[in-house]
Amino acid sequence: MVLPVASAATVEELQAQINSLLAQIQALQQQLAAAQGQSSTSVPTITRDLTAGSKGDDVKALQNYLISANKGPAAAALAKVGATGYFGSLTKAALAEYQKAVGISPASGYFGAKTRAYLSSLAAAPTTPTTPTTPTTPTTPTTPTTPTVQVSTPGVEAIITAEWAPSPANNVSVKAGDSDVDVVGVRVKSKQGDAIVKRLTLSFTNTNPFQKVFDKLALYDGSTKLAEITNLPSAYVKNAASDYRITFSGFDVLVSKDGYKDLTVKGTLKTSIDSTYRTTYTVSVPTNGVRATDGAGIDQYASVSGSRSFAVEQSEEEQATLSLAKDASSPKAGILVSDSTGKVEKGTMLVLALSAEKGRVKVTDIQATTSAVTNASFSALYLYDGSTLVASVGASNNTNQTFSNLEVYVEKDQTKLLTIKADFTGATSTALDSATVTVKKGGITAERTDGTSLTSIDGSDATSDTQYVTMVAPVPSLVSASASYSRNAQESTGTLTGTFTFDLTASGGDVYVSSTGAFVFQYATSSAASSTSNLAISYSQPTNTTVTSNNNYKIAKGQTARFTVNLSVNPLTSGSTGYWGNYNYLQLGEIKWMREDGTTGGTTINFLDKTIWRTNSVLVN
Repeated sequence: MVLPVASAATVEELQAQINSLLAQIQALQQQLAAAQGQSSTSVPTITRDLTAGSKGDDVKALQNYLISANKGPAAAALAKVGATGYFGSLTKAALAEYQKAVGISPASGYFGAKTRAYLSSLAAAPTTPTTPTTPTTPTTPTTPTTPTVQVSTPGVEAIITAEWAPSPANNVSVKAGDSDVDVVGVRVKSKQGDAIVKRLTLSFTNTNPFQKVFDKLALYDGSTKLAEITNLPSAYVKNAASDYRITFSGFDVLVSKDGYKDLTVKGTLKTSIDSTYRTTYTVSVPTNGVRATDGAGIDQYASVSGSRSFAVEQSEEEQATLSLAKDASSPKAGILVSDSTGKVEKGTMLVLALSAEKGRVKVTDIQATTSAVTNASFSALYLYDGSTLVASVGASNNTNQTFSNLEVYVEKDQTKLLTIKADFTGATSTALDSATVTVKKGGITAERTDGTSLTSIDGSDATSDTQYVTMVAPVPSLVSASASYSRNAQESTGTLTGTFTFDLTASGGDVYVSSTGAFVFQYATSSAASSTSNLAISYSQPTNTTVTSNNNYKIAKGQTARFTVNLSVNPLTSGSTGYWGNYNYLQLGEIKWMREDGTTGGTTINFLDKTIWRTNSVLVN
């Protein structure tokens, strides 16, 4: 095709004519490619995440695409089953195989944003037509030859025997979805000379292993596959009642003189096996079940005494479990200070630890029980996954509130931390109202990836430490605590000393702390009750405070005062039953404070966690 160009044409006109010509060429190339039968795999458009258990036409489209892409054995196995529209372990394996082949990481078999973006890029990318080549005449494939196994004792007759191999053990468990899992092993021994094993026959008591349990069986010598049977329903032979046999042949395995060879039968199980067929099966090696040829060219035979069993179980995903616990990061007993209207917003109450084993678990409902408070009231509960708000629900005192229709996934062998926060109303400046939240095992609803419900949750119920709701309070925070003990060798008494450093923040309003007697400390051991006898306490004016006319320390609203308290217990003698000869520590028992200078108003803080508000332990002797 010649494009005439006028001499007076502008550059823009020339460029437009060139573009038109290129478009015609591309169209002709595409028509030529279509005429020669060229086509590309249709890339599906999938708009949601897909995982094990998903169902629908988009799952079927993904399966068809994986089959046509044909990236390996998993895709080939999927092709045998076909596009069912159900996302099972076979689809997961084929997807992971595809992801690995095209460089999507992680190749987990989960269809999410990365895989969706990759397929979208394939669908959007223009294809460059290639110049058709003249097809070559296909050559007839040659059948590969198996190297001939040679004996080292030619002309010598051998004696072979067979027994069960030590591995796999008897009563081994195999699970739905397992691939190439050990089922049974046979040890073949040869005496007097070498022998080449050429056949192994197994007998089963019924046909279920061939029709309901296994997709294929294979025979291995170590890591070398010797033979494989994929069409099991057509391969077995009925020899007699309760004697259904399958034979591996077409291989040569050398057993050296006075040596042995372990042959292992491995099975690939169906992805889903009905409960009727999840049971224990018996397998045996019948008379003449092992055939070998010795150095004299004579066929030798052997059988195995007794039988072996194997148990077929649900897949690990179908056996998935979930356990509940209160996480160590859950807040200790503390104070939630409201605003000036008596409201607390999203005060942290409880951190749940949900752990899955054997498979992925989906949590759909979590029920939380609120406790009673005197003045303040629960008004809302919030459920967080990290910093992400998952759900919220209105709340009141002494009621059960349910976070429903959740899609919280706990991955296999992983722990998911979920935080429950609460809103309160009605807090007052004259009381500390106690509040707790409890999540019981029976209050959690969850399901496995196959859609079956988890009927019971392991672990223990989780109850928050008590949080105290108020409008005004000093909020304590421990900075450090240490203890030491000394005794002069010539004396029979010693001194236990310690230092506590902690902050008090005036929240919601001014607070006042007496310059003497504001704190109650104790010394204790793991085996003795706490005591205040002979315990001297001293502290001076802390930072960010003023001294009032009543000799109190005023901490203004929003300010933080740092207290350093020195302690000593003297004397400690051998008569100090329970303390002498033991490890002692010091702990903070109470903080007394006031809402107004010169008064006694202010609820004593006596609920601090003493496993935190304590010193190290020192030996007193």
